[in-house]
Amino acid sequence: MRFQLQKRSGQPLSVTPEIERLDADTIISSTSWLRPDGSRTERYQVLRLRDDKIVDIQGCASRREAERFARRAR
Repeated sequence: MRFQLQKRSGQPLSVTPEIERLDADTIISSTSWLRPDGSRTERYQVLRLRDDKIVDIQGCASRREAERFARRAR
């Protein structure tokens, strides 16, 4: 992901990934990076696991939306 973002902007990026496991089958991951213009961008994903394999990924616009989706889908 870092390569693709850097390729599009042409400048080095500061990318910060975070992963939080909610339960045995649900993970919320977030990635934030600093754009060349100084603004920060964040993306959130909810991952569902079954037998240690990803079976579903849902992209979310905010942390709150990701947490709601994770609770609803249980």
